Amino acid sequence: MVPEIIFGDVLKQITQVHSRHIDLQERKVQLQALERQLDHRLAMEDRRIEMAEVQAALARDVIKSLIDKRVDATRSGFESILLIYAEQLRHYQLQHEKYVDAEIAATTPYQADKCKDARFEIDKQMRNIRKEARLLYREMNKTLIAIGGAASFHIQRDIQTTLMLEG
Repeated sequence: MVPEIIFGDVLKQITQVHSRHIDLQERKVQLQALERQLDHRLAMEDRRIEMAEVQAALARDVIKSLIDKRVDATRSGFESILLIYAEQLRHYQLQHEKYVDAEIAATTPYQADKCKDARFEIDKQMRNIRKEARLLYREMNKTLIAIGGAASFHIQRDIQTTLMLEG
C-alpha cells in the first residue's frame, strides 16, 4: 500500500507539473500573440505618423509654392509698372535733349525762352516720375515683405539707374 500511495502522489505531482507546464506554454503563446499585436499596432502607428509627416510636408510645400507664385506675380506687376515709368522718363529725356538743342539753335530770345520753359516743364515731369517711382519701389518692397517675399527686390539695372532708385 505504501508504494501505491507514493506512486499515486508522484503521479499526481507529475500531472500537476505537466498541467502547469501546459498552462505556461499556453500563456507563453498568448504573450507572443499579444507581442505580435502590439508590434503590429506600433508599426501601424509609425505608418500613420509617417503619412502625417508626408502630408504636413506636402502642405508646407504647397503653401510655400503658392506664396512664391503670389510674390512672383506681385513682383512682376510692380516691375512692369516701373518699366513704364522708365520708358516715360526716357521719352522725356529725349524731349529734354531736343529742347536743349533747340534753345542753343534759337535765333531769337523769344524762341530761346519758349525752349527753356518747355525744358523746365519736362524737368518737372521727370522729377515727378522719379518721385512716384521711388514711392512705388518702397511700397513694392513693403508689399512683398507683407505677402511673404524677401525684402531685397532686384530690378533690371537700367530701370534702376534711369529712375534713380536706391539699390
